[in-house]
Amino acid sequence: MANSGLIESSLESLFRFDAGSVESVFGSLAGVGSGLRTLDAQLGALKNERNLQVTQYAISMIALEKKLSANPKMLEQVTQGLNEIEKSLDFIS
Repeated sequence: MANSGLIESSLESLFRFDAGSVESVFGSLAGVGSGLRTLDAQLGALKNERNLQVTQYAISMIALEKKLSANPKMLEQVTQGLNEIEKSLDFIS
């Protein structure tokens, strides 16, 4: 189970390509709050209290971003795909 507002904020961030700030990516500072609290808990926790899956996920996302940034052709394909999805979502709503 997940908070629908958090899920919505996360999904909408996929379509904010040229946002000028973190706040504008997630719609508000509240949209970033859950992630910041999770990061704070991970960094502030004792080693045996950290959630290893969260750490592995974050490292995987950083590695994926580096690979994607190094491949402009793939980055353009992902952007085009997200643009197509966004258009279909606009059509549905």
